This record gives sequence, C-alpha cells and structure tokens, in this order.
Amino acid sequence: MKRLLTITLILASMIFILSGCASRYSINKEAPENYVQQPYNTIHVNWLDLGINDWEKLGYESKNAWGKVIAANYHEGLKPYLTELFTDKKMSFSKSMTDSSTYGSDLIISFTNTRVDQNWNAMTGGFDYIHTTIHFTDAKTSKELYSADISTSSIGVGPQGWTFEGRLGFCTYNIALMIYDRLQQ
Repeated sequence: MKRLLTITLILASMIFILSGCASRYSINKEAPENYVQQPYNTIHVNWLDLGINDWEKLGYESKNAWGKVIAANYHEGLKPYLTELFTDKKMSFSKSMTDSSTYGSDLIISFTNTRVDQNWNAMTGGFDYIHTTIHFTDAKTSKELYSADISTSSIGVGPQGWTFEGRLGFCTYNIALMIYDRLQQ
C-alpha cells in the first residue's frame, strides 16, 4: 500500500509539473524578428475566422452551428480579452466576417491562414490548437509592420476546458496574450 501511494504521488507530481511547462503560444515564424512597437492609440481587430468550412471535420452538425461558435468565440472571447488587456488603448472590432471597416484606427490587426487542430480526447488528454498568421498593419499607410505565424494551445485552468468550445476560448485568450505581449514591448 505504501509503495502504491508513493508511485501515485510521483505520477501526480510529474503530471502537475509537466502541465505547467507547456507553452500558451509559440511563434513559429515572424517578420521582422526585431519588431519595435510604435505608439498607436487606436487599434482595430479584424474577424478571426476559425475555418467556417471545417464544421464537419470538427464534429458540428451544420455550417450554421459552427458559425455560431466562431461568432461567440470572437464576440465573447477575443473582443473582451483584448479590451481587458489594452485598457490604455481605444479598441474597435469587426462586427462580422464581412465587415471590412477599420473604424478610424491607427493599427489594424488581422488574421490569415487560420485553422483549428482538435487534439484533445477524454482518454489521453492533450491540447487543442489554433494556428494562425497575425498581421499588424499601419492603417494610414497600409504598410504591414509585423507578421507572425503562431500556434496557441488550449492551456488554461477551469471547467471550461472540459468542452471543445471552452478549449477554443483558452486558445483565443492565448492569441490575445501574444498580441498584447508583442504590442507592449
């Protein structure tokens, strides 16, 4: 019995330590690598499309059902996360996937090549990921100032990690965190 308890404690400790060592996001490629933040006061964030046509691959019953998840992830996830992080900036956000207005902002943040990898399962755990390319563009000159291919994981704490939508929320928070980290340098 004592041996079983010792083994259980060692395994529990290893799992706890390893889960804390995982990264919330990784930058796979960026340009320029020595990006220096400019003083922008107003930031516009374009729509984060998680791949509307991937609804079947991700296990949704329809394109419309997956579209509602994408919209909720943007409006109830990315938008409040960035607003909470950037308290000293005026933020604006696209209202939908087709909204191309930048609402008079100085800096535009946009996303391309976005895809979701569903890697979590109830037996083995793991993490889900959002892979995307983030672009920072000067609104006045339309010049791209920075771009980064990133991967964000569903690392987070709380019961929302028990659902796929909750894990997408963790990934989205980690996108917001990466943007904040880059713009606060």
